Amino acid sequence: MSKSRSDSLSGNRRRGPALARWAGWVLVAWTGLGHAAVELDQYVFGWSPDVPLAVGGSSEQMLAMSYDAGRSGTLARIDLVLGCSEGSPGTVTVELQELAADGTPAGVALSSLSRAADGISLDAGITEFDMPPVAVSAGTGYAVVLSATDDASCATRRGGGPMWHSSGVRDAFFDARPNPPGWEPLTIGGSTAWVPFWVYVETGGGSPDGPRFCDFETADGVPNDWVPNDVPLCSCARDPGLVAHRCWFVTPDFMLWRSLGLPLGSPRARAEWTLVPMVPDLPAVTIEEFDPDGQFGSEPIDFRAGGRPGKAVSRRARYFGEAEVSEILIRVDHADQPQVILFRSTIEIPEPQQ
Repeated sequence: MSKSRSDSLSGNRRRGPALARWAGWVLVAWTGLGHAAVELDQYVFGWSPDVPLAVGGSSEQMLAMSYDAGRSGTLARIDLVLGCSEGSPGTVTVELQELAADGTPAGVALSSLSRAADGISLDAGITEFDMPPVAVSAGTGYAVVLSATDDASCATRRGGGPMWHSSGVRDAFFDARPNPPGWEPLTIGGSTAWVPFWVYVETGGGSPDGPRFCDFETADGVPNDWVPNDVPLCSCARDPGLVAHRCWFVTPDFMLWRSLGLPLGSPRARAEWTLVPMVPDLPAVTIEEFDPDGQFGSEPIDFRAGGRPGKAVSRRARYFGEAEVSEILIRVDHADQPQVILFRSTIEIPEPQQ
């Protein structure tokens, strides 16, 4: 990306960072049972397709996301949003590093993986890096460092804001020419910015802390065999310190996020649903939440077809009634037969005071 574009989006005191089906009916049941050992640890969901962040190239830019590990185990995989120009020379490298005393990457790779730039699609999408295994410890600070050679033409994207983070996410940094070598806080337009990433850890099995996974099967009772059951497809944040109750649902094509303001002191509440397409041709999506006994429900929440991958769209809906457990119906409108997905979550809207 050009330096002029970089400067126009940066508020740093120096020059800123270079910018560069499932099919059929699916029933998803809420569960707290243990699964296979690979678990999602820390992440930044969502990204802005309009704000590219160059990697390598003439700026030699490196990007880093710091975090505190929430799980002990062995590093398994790091996912990043990444795109490279067709036929780009050079290589892209992802590293896991410990943090220095000032919170920046310490510079010594604990695990490192390189990939040819011409093997990465031009459209910035989620790219998986199966990392060489290395032990990680809960509570220890780490950094995911993304770099590329100076002949590569690649870019990631600006990540989603704080509501899209896991609890251990810390700060993002960049190191780019013509700045002197060294890490600087990543800001765009004078505002703090992040880089989307997902870190997966091999924990050795056992039950996660609270419900984290969704088991599912077809309406005919055929067990899922197309998405690994160690992928955390849905979860809810139940930290009592949160100002909102948040649940999310992830498929290969889209991500949904539901946020309810706390405390829920009335039988009427407003929920905000956010849809993040993961593919460029996502059909229309309609959501409705209800309980099986008919004492609780929401008005339909509609998302139009299309949308840019990574660009979040939000809708609000009013909720009525009381429930402890609700089912969320997600209807994906395809031309032939709509998909309907159900999953259960816990919601506590109290009965009205007498």
